[in-house]
Amino acid sequence: MLAAFLAALGAALTTRWIASRVTLLRNGTRAIGRGDLNARIPIEGHDEFAEIARGVHEMAASLQRHHDEMLRAQRLASIGQVAAGVAHEINNPLGVILGFVKTMRRSDRRDDEGLDVIEEETKQCKRIVEGLLDLARPQGLAVETFDVVKLLQECVDRLRSSGRFDEISFVVPAGGPISAIGDPGRLRQVFSNVIANAAEAVRPGGHVSVVARSWDAGVEVTVSDDGPGIARDVRNRLFEPFVTTKAGGVGLGLAIAHAIVDAHSGTIDCGDAPSGGTTMRIVLPLDASKRAA
Repeated sequence: MLAAFLAALGAALTTRWIASRVTLLRNGTRAIGRGDLNARIPIEGHDEFAEIARGVHEMAASLQRHHDEMLRAQRLASIGQVAAGVAHEINNPLGVILGFVKTMRRSDRRDDEGLDVIEEETKQCKRIVEGLLDLARPQGLAVETFDVVKLLQECVDRLRSSGRFDEISFVVPAGGPISAIGDPGRLRQVFSNVIANAAEAVRPGGHVSVVARSWDAGVEVTVSDDGPGIARDVRNRLFEPFVTTKAGGVGLGLAIAHAIVDAHSGTIDCGDAPSGGTTMRIVLPLDASKRAA
Protein backbone atom coordinates (compact mmCIF):
# COMPACT_ATOMS: atom_id res chain seq x y z
CA MET A 1 0.00 0.00 0.00
CA LEU A 2 2.77 2.42 1.01
CA ALA A 3 4.75 1.53 -2.08
CA ALA A 4 1.76 2.24 -4.29
CA PHE A 5 1.17 5.58 -2.54
CA LEU A 6 4.81 6.60 -2.93
CA ALA A 7 4.74 5.56 -6.57
CA ALA A 8 1.61 7.61 -7.18
CA LEU A 9 3.10 10.60 -5.35
CA GLY A 10 6.31 10.31 -7.32
CA ALA A 11 4.39 10.13 -10.58
CA ALA A 12 2.34 13.19 -9.62
CA LEU A 13 5.44 15.18 -8.68
CA THR A 14 7.19 14.13 -11.86
CA THR A 15 4.17 15.12 -13.93
CA ARG A 16 4.01 18.52 -12.21
CA TRP A 17 7.77 19.02 -12.70
CA ILE A 18 7.50 18.14 -16.39
CA ALA A 19 4.46 20.38 -16.81
CA SER A 20 6.28 23.33 -15.21
CA ARG A 21 9.29 22.79 -17.51
CA VAL A 22 7.03 22.58 -20.56
CA THR A 23 5.27 25.80 -19.50
CA LEU A 24 8.60 27.61 -19.15
CA LEU A 25 9.70 26.35 -22.57
CA ARG A 26 6.39 27.34 -24.15
CA ASN A 27 6.45 30.85 -22.67
CA GLY A 28 10.07 31.40 -23.65
CA THR A 29 9.67 30.21 -27.23
CA ARG A 30 6.50 32.31 -27.62
CA ALA A 31 8.39 35.42 -26.47
CA ILE A 32 11.13 34.70 -29.00
CA GLY A 33 8.50 34.06 -31.65
CA ARG A 34 7.08 37.53 -30.97
CA GLY A 35 10.48 39.02 -31.77
CA ASP A 36 12.03 39.27 -28.29
CA LEU A 37 15.33 37.62 -29.17
CA ASN A 38 16.75 38.51 -25.74
CA ALA A 39 14.13 36.41 -23.93
CA ARG A 40 15.54 33.68 -21.71
CA ILE A 41 14.01 30.41 -20.48
CA PRO A 42 14.73 30.06 -16.73
CA ILE A 43 15.64 26.36 -16.77
CA GLU A 44 18.95 25.28 -15.24
CA GLY A 45 20.50 21.86 -14.86
CA HIS A 46 21.63 18.99 -17.07
CA ASP A 47 18.36 17.31 -17.97
CA GLU A 48 16.75 17.22 -21.40
CA PHE A 49 14.67 20.34 -20.74
CA ALA A 50 17.75 22.36 -19.77
CA GLU A 51 19.49 21.17 -22.95
CA ILE A 52 16.49 22.28 -25.02
CA ALA A 53 16.50 25.68 -23.26
CA ARG A 54 20.21 26.17 -24.01
CA GLY A 55 19.59 25.19 -27.64
CA VAL A 56 16.79 27.75 -27.90
CA HIS A 57 19.07 30.42 -26.37
CA GLU A 58 21.79 29.65 -28.92
CA MET A 59 19.25 29.81 -31.74
CA ALA A 60 17.94 33.19 -30.49
CA ALA A 61 21.48 34.55 -30.18
CA SER A 62 22.24 33.42 -33.73
CA LEU A 63 19.05 35.07 -35.00
CA GLN A 64 19.99 38.28 -33.17
CA ARG A 65 23.45 38.28 -34.79
CA HIS A 66 21.96 37.74 -38.24
CA HIS A 67 19.37 40.46 -37.57
CA ASP A 68 22.05 42.94 -36.50
CA GLU A 69 24.18 42.08 -39.54
CA MET A 70 21.18 42.56 -41.82
CA LEU A 71 20.40 45.98 -40.29
CA ARG A 72 24.03 47.00 -40.67
CA ALA A 73 24.03 45.88 -44.31
CA GLN A 74 20.82 47.83 -44.93
CA ARG A 75 22.30 50.94 -43.33
CA LEU A 76 25.44 50.63 -45.42
CA ALA A 77 23.35 50.08 -48.55
CA SER A 78 21.27 53.18 -47.74
CA ILE A 79 24.40 55.23 -47.14
CA GLY A 80 25.86 53.94 -50.38
CA GLN A 81 22.68 54.76 -52.29
CA VAL A 82 22.59 58.31 -50.94
CA ALA A 83 26.32 58.79 -51.52
CA ALA A 84 25.98 57.57 -55.11
CA GLY A 85 23.06 59.92 -55.67
CA VAL A 86 24.90 62.88 -54.17
CA ALA A 87 28.02 62.12 -56.20
CA HIS A 88 25.98 61.92 -59.40
CA GLU A 89 23.93 65.06 -58.75
CA ILE A 90 26.85 67.22 -57.61
CA ASN A 91 29.27 65.89 -60.22
CA ASN A 92 27.29 67.47 -63.08
CA PRO A 93 27.40 71.10 -61.89
CA LEU A 94 30.97 70.67 -60.68
CA GLY A 95 31.97 69.48 -64.16
CA VAL A 96 30.41 72.60 -65.67
CA ILE A 97 32.17 74.83 -63.13
CA LEU A 98 35.57 73.25 -63.80
CA GLY A 99 35.07 73.55 -67.54
CA PHE A 100 34.33 77.27 -67.35
CA VAL A 101 37.23 77.86 -64.94
CA LYS A 102 39.65 76.24 -67.40
CA THR A 103 38.25 78.32 -70.26
CA MET A 104 38.53 81.53 -68.26
CA ARG A 105 42.12 80.77 -67.33
CA ARG A 106 43.04 80.50 -70.99
CA SER A 107 41.28 83.80 -71.75
CA ASP A 108 42.77 87.24 -71.25
CA ARG A 109 39.41 89.00 -70.94
CA ARG A 110 36.83 89.03 -68.18
CA ASP A 111 34.04 86.57 -68.92
CA ASP A 112 30.92 87.78 -67.11
CA GLU A 113 28.76 85.13 -68.78
CA GLY A 114 31.10 82.41 -67.58
CA LEU A 115 31.03 83.84 -64.06
CA ASP A 116 27.22 83.80 -64.17
CA VAL A 117 27.26 80.12 -65.12
CA ILE A 118 29.73 79.32 -62.33
CA GLU A 119 27.55 81.19 -59.83
CA GLU A 120 24.38 79.37 -60.92
CA GLU A 121 26.01 75.92 -60.89
CA THR A 122 27.49 76.62 -57.45
CA LYS A 123 24.00 77.56 -56.22
CA GLN A 124 22.75 74.27 -57.65
CA CYS A 125 25.31 72.39 -55.53
CA LYS A 126 24.16 74.41 -52.52
CA ARG A 127 20.52 73.52 -53.21
CA ILE A 128 21.40 69.82 -53.35
CA VAL A 129 23.24 69.96 -50.02
CA GLU A 130 20.47 71.99 -48.35
CA GLY A 131 17.87 69.52 -49.63
CA LEU A 132 19.80 66.61 -48.15
CA LEU A 133 20.06 68.42 -44.82
CA ASP A 134 16.28 68.96 -44.86
CA LEU A 135 15.80 65.22 -45.39
CA ALA A 136 18.31 64.24 -42.71
CA ARG A 137 17.20 66.53 -39.90
CA PRO A 138 14.27 65.51 -37.65
CA GLN A 139 10.99 66.97 -38.82
CA GLY A 140 10.17 68.98 -35.68
CA LEU A 141 6.78 70.68 -35.93
CA ALA A 142 5.40 73.91 -34.45
CA VAL A 143 1.79 72.73 -34.44
CA GLU A 144 -1.13 75.17 -34.40
CA THR A 145 -4.60 75.57 -35.88
CA PHE A 146 -4.57 77.56 -39.13
CA ASP A 147 -6.70 78.32 -42.19
CA VAL A 148 -5.49 76.02 -44.97
CA VAL A 149 -7.43 77.96 -47.65
CA LYS A 150 -5.65 81.19 -46.71
CA LEU A 151 -2.27 79.42 -46.72
CA LEU A 152 -2.89 77.94 -50.17
CA GLN A 153 -3.95 81.34 -51.53
CA GLU A 154 -0.75 82.89 -50.15
CA CYS A 155 1.33 80.20 -51.86
CA VAL A 156 -0.41 80.84 -55.19
CA ASP A 157 -0.08 84.64 -54.82
CA ARG A 158 3.66 84.35 -54.21
CA LEU A 159 4.11 82.20 -57.31
CA ARG A 160 2.09 84.69 -59.36
CA SER A 161 4.15 87.63 -58.12
CA SER A 162 7.42 85.85 -58.99
CA GLY A 163 6.76 86.48 -62.69
CA ARG A 164 7.69 82.91 -63.60
CA PHE A 165 4.15 81.79 -64.36
CA ASP A 166 2.50 84.79 -66.01
CA GLU A 167 1.00 82.58 -68.75
CA ILE A 168 -0.43 80.01 -66.33
CA SER A 169 -3.97 80.25 -64.96
CA PHE A 170 -4.25 79.32 -61.28
CA VAL A 171 -7.73 78.29 -60.15
CA VAL A 172 -8.43 78.49 -56.41
CA PRO A 173 -12.19 78.07 -55.83
CA ALA A 174 -13.66 80.69 -53.53
CA GLY A 175 -14.94 79.43 -50.21
CA GLY A 176 -14.90 79.92 -46.49
CA PRO A 177 -11.96 79.15 -44.23
CA ILE A 178 -11.04 75.53 -43.51
CA SER A 179 -9.25 74.83 -40.24
CA ALA A 180 -6.31 72.45 -40.23
CA ILE A 181 -3.89 71.33 -37.54
CA GLY A 182 -0.17 71.34 -38.28
CA ASP A 183 2.92 73.43 -38.81
CA PRO A 184 1.92 76.12 -41.34
CA GLY A 185 5.55 77.02 -42.04
CA ARG A 186 6.54 73.49 -43.03
CA LEU A 187 3.27 72.91 -44.90
CA ARG A 188 3.80 76.15 -46.84
CA GLN A 189 7.01 74.52 -48.10
CA VAL A 190 5.01 71.44 -49.18
CA PHE A 191 2.20 73.34 -50.90
CA SER A 192 4.55 75.79 -52.64
CA ASN A 193 6.64 72.93 -54.01
CA VAL A 194 3.66 70.92 -55.26
CA ILE A 195 1.93 73.95 -56.84
CA ALA A 196 5.17 75.12 -58.50
CA ASN A 197 5.75 71.61 -59.88
CA ALA A 198 2.25 71.63 -61.38
CA ALA A 199 2.80 75.08 -62.94
CA GLU A 200 6.12 73.97 -64.43
CA ALA A 201 4.46 70.90 -65.96
CA VAL A 202 1.89 72.77 -68.06
CA ARG A 203 2.38 74.66 -71.29
CA PRO A 204 1.70 78.42 -71.67
CA GLY A 205 -2.03 78.93 -71.32
CA GLY A 206 -2.36 75.86 -69.10
CA HIS A 207 -4.30 75.58 -65.87
CA VAL A 208 -3.47 74.59 -62.30
CA SER A 209 -6.32 73.93 -59.87
CA VAL A 210 -5.80 74.09 -56.10
CA VAL A 211 -8.69 72.79 -53.97
CA ALA A 212 -9.07 72.27 -50.22
CA ARG A 213 -11.85 70.16 -48.68
CA SER A 214 -12.70 69.35 -45.09
CA TRP A 215 -13.98 65.96 -43.99
CA ASP A 216 -14.72 64.23 -40.70
CA ALA A 217 -11.16 63.13 -39.95
CA GLY A 218 -9.15 65.97 -41.46
CA VAL A 219 -8.39 68.10 -44.51
CA GLU A 220 -7.67 67.13 -48.12
CA VAL A 221 -5.74 69.35 -50.55
CA THR A 222 -5.55 68.50 -54.26
CA VAL A 223 -3.35 70.21 -56.84
CA SER A 224 -4.25 69.29 -60.43
CA ASP A 225 -2.74 70.36 -63.76
CA ASP A 226 -3.55 69.79 -67.43
CA GLY A 227 0.03 68.97 -68.37
CA PRO A 228 1.30 65.78 -70.04
CA GLY A 229 1.08 63.68 -66.87
CA ILE A 230 3.71 61.47 -65.25
CA ALA A 231 4.63 57.97 -66.43
CA ARG A 232 3.57 55.22 -64.03
CA ASP A 233 7.09 53.85 -63.59
CA VAL A 234 8.28 57.31 -62.51
CA ARG A 235 5.17 57.89 -60.38
CA ASN A 236 5.98 54.86 -58.25
CA ARG A 237 9.35 56.40 -57.32
CA LEU A 238 8.33 60.05 -57.30
CA PHE A 239 8.87 60.61 -53.57
CA GLU A 240 12.34 59.03 -53.50
CA PRO A 241 15.41 61.31 -53.32
CA PHE A 242 16.92 62.34 -56.69
CA VAL A 243 13.87 61.30 -58.74
CA THR A 244 12.68 64.16 -60.95
CA THR A 245 10.77 64.72 -64.18
CA LYS A 246 12.31 68.16 -64.77
CA ALA A 247 15.44 68.86 -66.78
CA GLY A 248 18.01 70.25 -64.37
CA GLY A 249 15.88 69.35 -61.36
CA VAL A 250 17.51 68.14 -58.16
CA GLY A 251 14.79 65.64 -57.27
CA LEU A 252 14.62 66.41 -53.55
CA GLY A 253 11.55 68.66 -53.31
CA LEU A 254 8.93 65.91 -53.25
CA ALA A 255 11.08 63.70 -51.01
CA ILE A 256 11.21 66.56 -48.49
CA ALA A 257 7.47 67.19 -48.94
CA HIS A 258 6.78 63.51 -48.22
CA ALA A 259 8.88 63.66 -45.03
CA ILE A 260 7.03 66.77 -43.80
CA VAL A 261 3.57 65.32 -44.54
CA ASP A 262 4.56 62.03 -42.89
CA ALA A 263 5.63 63.97 -39.79
CA HIS A 264 2.04 65.27 -39.68
CA SER A 265 0.76 61.65 -39.81
CA GLY A 266 -0.65 62.55 -43.23
CA THR A 267 -0.34 61.13 -46.73
CA ILE A 268 0.72 62.49 -50.10
CA ASP A 269 0.17 60.62 -53.36
CA CYS A 270 0.09 61.14 -57.09
CA GLY A 271 -2.62 60.19 -59.59
CA ASP A 272 -4.18 61.07 -62.92
CA ALA A 273 -6.09 64.35 -63.20
CA PRO A 274 -9.49 64.47 -64.93
CA SER A 275 -7.92 66.87 -67.44
CA GLY A 276 -5.32 64.26 -68.40
CA GLY A 277 -2.52 65.75 -66.35
CA THR A 278 -1.49 64.98 -62.78
CA THR A 279 -3.21 65.36 -59.41
CA MET A 280 -1.24 65.52 -56.18
CA ARG A 281 -3.37 64.70 -53.14
CA ILE A 282 -2.35 65.66 -49.60
CA VAL A 283 -4.39 64.50 -46.60
CA LEU A 284 -3.82 65.96 -43.13
CA PRO A 285 -5.63 64.26 -40.23
CA LEU A 286 -7.11 66.28 -37.39
CA ASP A 287 -4.85 64.46 -34.92
CA ALA A 288 -1.64 65.54 -36.67
CA SER A 289 -0.40 67.01 -33.39
CA LYS A 290 -0.01 63.51 -31.91
CA ARG A 291 3.00 62.74 -34.10
CA ALA A 292 4.69 66.02 -33.21
CA ALA A 293 4.16 65.69 -29.47
